[in-house]
Amino acid sequence: MYEVNGGILCISDSAVFFTLKKNFSDEELKSFDEKSKKKLGEGSIFISKDKISGLRVASDPKRTTIIEAKGMGDDIGVMTLTKEVQAKIVADIQSLVGSSGEVKVTEPGLFVKSGKHIILSVLAAIMTYLLFYLVTSLNGEEVDLEGKNARKKELLYNIADVLGPTGTIIIGSLITALLIFKAYKNSKISFKINVYKF
Repeated sequence: MYEVNGGILCISDSAVFFTLKKNFSDEELKSFDEKSKKKLGEGSIFISKDKISGLRVASDPKRTTIIEAKGMGDDIGVMTLTKEVQAKIVADIQSLVGSSGEVKVTEPGLFVKSGKHIILSVLAAIMTYLLFYLVTSLNGEEVDLEGKNARKKELLYNIADVLGPTGTIIIGSLITALLIFKAYKNSKISFKINVYKF
């Protein structure tokens, strides 16, 4: 049993699973199988040992370690924070599957390193443009704030009104520049990913 991401990652005799519940005894955790997985509760992910297809382990333990399942949607991603815990998880999975697997070392691409910040910077630029467009088109006119999105419209118009055209451009540009800088900084980080296939 490993405490990760606010929950528990456990490798039982027949499966690996993640659950947010922490009130199970060690005996219960060791004996979990396909029939008892409903006890794990919401937010849990269960992969039986015959469905484990691989592992993705970054050389930087602060990055997510992914236990891959055959098919789609059942992968478990955890941040271990230490290399020791990461190594124990890999050894336990290999022991559960009964194979050390084929190992391939890869270097992650730009999108893996900086994708989140690239997307956020594009969204910040779009939001800046929309707020600037709103503030320049207001010109003291009354705004129709009816319908199911009235609160969202009111919030956007209030932000645009408070910032004004210059403030919108300055704040939006600063946020976008900060996100672009973060994306650039992350793109320079070098780490390897060990991909285990079973």
